[in-house]
Amino acid sequence: QSRAEMVTCNESTTRPFLASQLKLVKAAHCPDPGSCPHVTAESMATCLGGESPAPYFGLVPFEFAGSTGICDFLYTLADNDVVVRDGRTYPTRIFLDGQTLSFVVLVVLHMPN
Repeated sequence: QSRAEMVTCNESTTRPFLASQLKLVKAAHCPDPGSCPHVTAESMATCLGGESPAPYFGLVPFEFAGSTGICDFLYTLADNDVVVRDGRTYPTRIFLDGQTLSFVVLVVLHMPN
């Protein structure tokens, strides 16, 4: 998986749209005042930048076959609801998210003689 870093968007074009979207999000998901203090127009005003070198899902990006990315075993993500690494619990359903630029599945087959 290759991932993008999050950067600040051009506020002059995003601010009016995000203000209206924030009202919708709070009305649908945050009915009580103060129930979603982390949801702000600023927290929604991020865009994708270049590739991110930051660790993700408890894994550090490394180079493999000429590309840099996060590598994991497919069965780890497909056969488990959560993965625990370094004392943190990661829901496997969030491995592919809005910062995912690309995802490659490498299949290795072996036929014994």
